[in-house]
Amino acid sequence: MNCKNSDLEISSDDPFKNCCLKRKPYAEALESIVSNYSTGFVLAINGEWGTGKTTFVKMWQANLKKNGFHTIYFNAWENDFISDPIVALLGELKSAEPNFPKIESLLTSGGKVAKCIMKGVITNYFGKETTEAIKEIGEVIVKPFLEEEIANYENSLTEIKHFRTDLEEYVSVNCKDKPLVFIVDELDRCAPSYAVKVLERIKHLFSVEGIVYVLSIDKVQLANSVKGYYGSDLINADDYLRRFIDVEYTLPLPCMEDYCKYLYSYFQFEKYKFDDFMELITSLCNDKNLSLRQVEKIFSQLKIAFSLCPSFVEKHSELLLLLSYLKLHYPDLYEKLKKKKLTIQELVFKLEEAFPQAVQADLERYRWVIGDLLFYYYSSFNTGEQKRIGGLLTNSSTGSNDLAFTLNKFNKKLLLESVEWKKDGRISLDILICKIDFFENVKAR
Repeated sequence: MNCKNSDLEISSDDPFKNCCLKRKPYAEALESIVSNYSTGFVLAINGEWGTGKTTFVKMWQANLKKNGFHTIYFNAWENDFISDPIVALLGELKSAEPNFPKIESLLTSGGKVAKCIMKGVITNYFGKETTEAIKEIGEVIVKPFLEEEIANYENSLTEIKHFRTDLEEYVSVNCKDKPLVFIVDELDRCAPSYAVKVLERIKHLFSVEGIVYVLSIDKVQLANSVKGYYGSDLINADDYLRRFIDVEYTLPLPCMEDYCKYLYSYFQFEKYKFDDFMELITSLCNDKNLSLRQVEKIFSQLKIAFSLCPSFVEKHSELLLLLSYLKLHYPDLYEKLKKKKLTIQELVFKLEEAFPQAVQADLERYRWVIGDLLFYYYSSFNTGEQKRIGGLLTNSSTGSNDLAFTLNKFNKKLLLESVEWKKDGRISLDILICKIDFFENVKAR
């Protein structure tokens, strides 16, 4: 049984064949930009966490390879345990073209630059301690020290020039007609110090003609990393990032209906023959602007819950979906439901806040799941407690049923019909919540 969505298979012949989000046109547009500005620049592909950036750039990388580009993929997050990113970046260059005639020369010159960086010769040789030492020791002792430091500094600049020359030769030999596309992924997930170092190393050391750097990022999160690194919320992180990014492309939001259909098929929900399940989950996900990862988590939780209670999945699938949704996006409400801390009136008001406008406008279709939740919550109390939390129905002056609570948004006539409908008394809300919570620590990717 699959309880999470595995990585998509990316075919070398047709990389976007399995892309349910229909993102191939975006890749083609980006390839056109790369081809037209082949001398080199930094491109940022911006998108929030969980919107499928990693899958997209991997598909795009495969498509670029198919079209004759040399590419390198570097996952910064997987390498931020290394003290300085220059080591990892050099390693990726070696892995990409291990048979390049002058790869050893490139690594040697790069190693010398790395050594200078580790010693702090380039970036930190004139700090506060040095300044204080100058005052205390005096000119006679300091002068030789300064001369040595200046010589080291000049030597470092020479090593950087040699490295950049070797890197330019690496690109010109291996990528004659098209630029080298160097993809840097997950930068916004790194420790702030490492993320900033990657940006600075690319700009000052690796930025040579013929290389296009692609940063797959959540710009808001990367900006937070910059602020964290410099220890101030007052720094203009957007201006700082503009020093490094030449072109910014925001990945369009995916079609939620397409993605839900893909997950519906992937998790084999067709066999349950649901009625309004797809419409409900698409509406919920669109209203809350859920990320692809969040939607996948709902599906994976439901897959496990369905496997634990197969006998009543078809009848209560939408209620299980609603509970999963509330758990993910209204955890306080979910916990109060589970611990029975709400009166019926309080629950109704909170559901009106939680349900999207699309569902409220189409209550004809979705009233049944709301009515089910109210009924099973009420039924989970004993007779004495039911008086405390308030009832569902009351008799009107005409002798017909009426709702025993007030509505602000839901249609009264439709919800009344739902609450009046005979329910399956064999199932309790406690059982359904148990199925949702049983594997709550299983994480979707």
